[in-house]
Amino acid sequence: MLVRLGSAKILIADDSVTLQRVVKSVLTQQGYDVVLADDGVEAIRKFYSERPDLVICDILMPKMNGYLVCRLLKEDWSAEAIPFIMLTSQDAASDRYRGIKTGATAYLSKDFDASMLVEAVGEALENAEPSEGPGEEDEERAEMTDAEILSRVSDMLDRKLYEATLVNEISTLATQSSDYGELIASVLGLIGSFVDFAMGAVALIEEKSIGIFVNKPVLFEDFETMGSHVTENMGAYAAEPVHVDDVNIWMVDPDGNMGQGEVDEDPLATFVCMPLRAQNQIVALLALSAPVANAFSEKELSIMRLIEPAVAIVVDNARLYDRTRTD
Repeated sequence: MLVRLGSAKILIADDSVTLQRVVKSVLTQQGYDVVLADDGVEAIRKFYSERPDLVICDILMPKMNGYLVCRLLKEDWSAEAIPFIMLTSQDAASDRYRGIKTGATAYLSKDFDASMLVEAVGEALENAEPSEGPGEEDEERAEMTDAEILSRVSDMLDRKLYEATLVNEISTLATQSSDYGELIASVLGLIGSFVDFAMGAVALIEEKSIGIFVNKPVLFEDFETMGSHVTENMGAYAAEPVHVDDVNIWMVDPDGNMGQGEVDEDPLATFVCMPLRAQNQIVALLALSAPVANAFSEKELSIMRLIEPAVAIVVDNARLYDRTRTD
């Protein structure tokens, strides 16, 4: 949804009536439609009832601060493209950094003059990506109680803590072993604690090496098929064609799952592969397979995308160390 400058609707969230009046006066003179909210919780409700084209939000407010308002709205795919300007007296570099990291578009001190405000709003609207427009659940969200909104914040923060814990655990693995094979086993073993997969693999593109981690009982032919699938994906990123006969494919099977018991399912009914980027280039691939079609939920895939940078750094450091040790 494209917005024409001067016709946009702007939500101002601030507990200062004086500042509300000043900002509203400046913006209405420019032709903008202005909506007001007195605290963070009301800002959430007003956002969904009014669907503004831009949000100007104070940081220190009753019930919910501006950082949480911004982060909660940016969690909503239908709202993530809406420009968000932090308006505050906290002008330290750390505050600016925190605001931008929560998803804010810009940061404006409360000692602004009218021209600074108009310029910041115009620039934010002009550079904004087209938004999705009103969502199907807007009416319901506009009627949320304070408790329901705060519960959403609690759930979001709990999820963020969980995600940060995973990233930290993966980063810590680099200090626990200098052996590349052990490190790959540790990384894929950790991933197996929150993603249910049959086989996982890390493929080094330049080295033409694929380490396959066997997480569940599989047959040897399944192992070979996994190697072929990963090799095909390597070809899309390698500087030259890659053939399976030219690739070193090795196994990590800590629990002895290879060839154990009867395997009636296809361990590769689902196969996903994602590039690992380090030093501004794709150095490896991370692949997972599962015996059920569409096995990985969007939540699991989202977590995989989240941990990709940490996994990439660990894998890249391990491969470089292994290279220097064997040279």
